[in-house]
Amino acid sequence: MKELRSKVEDISQRNVRYHLIKESSGQPLSTTATISSEVILHVAEAKTRAALHLEEEKVDLAELIARDDLGPAIAVWGASTDVGVTSIIRAAYDNKQVKDKFQCRAWVRLMHPFNPNDLFVSLVRQFYQDSCEESGKASMQGGGTATGLTVLKKMAAPDHSLVDEFNRYVTEKRYLVVIADVSTIEEWDWIKTYFPRLNGGRIIVSTQQFEVARLCTEQPCTISGIKQIWSFDKDLYVFYHKVTTTKAKVIDFIDQDGEVISICGMGGLGKTTLVTSLYQQELSGRFQRRAWLTVPRLNHQEFYNDLLQQLCVDFHGDKEKHVTETQQGNNGNETQPKKEQKPVDILAKILLENKCLIVFDDLSSTMEWQLIRKLLPSSKDNTANRIIVTTRELNVAMCCSEKERKIYNLELLTKQDALRLFEKKLLFS
Repeated sequence: MKELRSKVEDISQRNVRYHLIKESSGQPLSTTATISSEVILHVAEAKTRAALHLEEEKVDLAELIARDDLGPAIAVWGASTDVGVTSIIRAAYDNKQVKDKFQCRAWVRLMHPFNPNDLFVSLVRQFYQDSCEESGKASMQGGGTATGLTVLKKMAAPDHSLVDEFNRYVTEKRYLVVIADVSTIEEWDWIKTYFPRLNGGRIIVSTQQFEVARLCTEQPCTISGIKQIWSFDKDLYVFYHKVTTTKAKVIDFIDQDGEVISICGMGGLGKTTLVTSLYQQELSGRFQRRAWLTVPRLNHQEFYNDLLQQLCVDFHGDKEKHVTETQQGNNGNETQPKKEQKPVDILAKILLENKCLIVFDDLSSTMEWQLIRKLLPSSKDNTANRIIVTTRELNVAMCCSEKERKIYNLELLTKQDALRLFEKKLLFS
C-alpha cells in the first residue's frame, strides 16, 4: 500500500508538471496520466480486499480470448471514455485464431434502459447469421437469397422456437459474445443467466465502470494493460480470472515426459466424463491414432482386435489383404498366400510409426494392468505415445504410472462442480 500511495503521489506531481507544459504550449491536457492515477487508485482499493492482482506486462487481447485457462468472462475497461475500446475489441473479435476457436459469435451493444428481449433476439439473429454464412455465399454465387434475408426468413418461420435454437447454440457450440456498454452490475447479473459454462464459451464485457469490470469476472481477478497497435492517448485494461482447471492439469501431464497418466478417484467424481471430454475435444487433433477400451467389458481374447479396430479403421481390410494376396511362382501359374501378420506385430508397427493415444477406462486391479502390459507391445522407441488410465484405486494408479507425479487424484466435488459434472454427463449422453 505504501508503494501504491507513493506511485499515486508521483503521478499527481507529474500531472501538475504536464499541466504547466500543456498550458504553456496552448495544447489540451492529455488524459493519459490522469487515467493511470485513476487505475492505481482503483487497484489500491481492490487490493485491500485481496480481490485483484495487477500484472506489469501488457497482454494481447486476441491471445487472451483464445486461452483455455481463464474464466468464461473477460471485461475490457477504459476509464472515463470508451474511445478506442470498440476498435481494439473488434480487432480481437475478427482475429483468425479467435474465429477458428469459436463456432458461433455475436456482438451486442446494450440499449438503455436495458431490454432483455432485444438482447436475446439480437444474439439469436447473429448466431443464425454465422450458421448461414457459408450456405449464403454459395447461394449468392448461384443468384440465391442473401444471408441476411435467409436469417430473417428462418427467424420468422411459424414453427420455429427462438428459445430452443438459442439453447442449442450455447450448449452444443463454443460461443464468443461481446456485450458492449454494460453500465451496472444488475445488467450483468441478468445477461450471464443466458449462458452455460460447460462448453468453453466466452463473454467479453465492455464497460466504463471499474467496479462492473472487476465484478464481471470470477474472483480473485487479474488486471492487465492491453497492447495497442493504435496510438490512442489512453490506456485500456482487461480483467480476467485465471483458473487451473482439471483439464489443464491433465493436459500438462500429457505434455510432460512419461507414457502413462493415471486419473484416480472414488466412483462418481467424473473420471470417465473428464477423459471423454478431453478425448473428444482437446486431444482429438493432437494424436494421429486413438483408441478407448473399457476394461471391465474387455474380452482379453479380443484385446488386439478391439485396439486395432480403433487405431486403424482399415485393419480388417489389411488383414484380409494379407491373407488373400498372392505372389506368382517361377512358372507364372502357381500362387502362394503371403504369410499373415500377427496382430501384435501390426499393433507394434502402428505404435512405432504414429503418435497414439490409448485410454484404459476403469481399471480395478494391478493384475489387470500387468496383463495389459504383457499384451501391449512396447512403444519406448516412440516417446510421443500416451496412455491414460482411470481407476478408483490409488495403488493401481501408482502401478500404472512409473512416476507418482503423473497421477492426478480427483478430489471431492463442490456443489458447483457437481452441477457442472451433471450438465456434462447430460451433454455427452
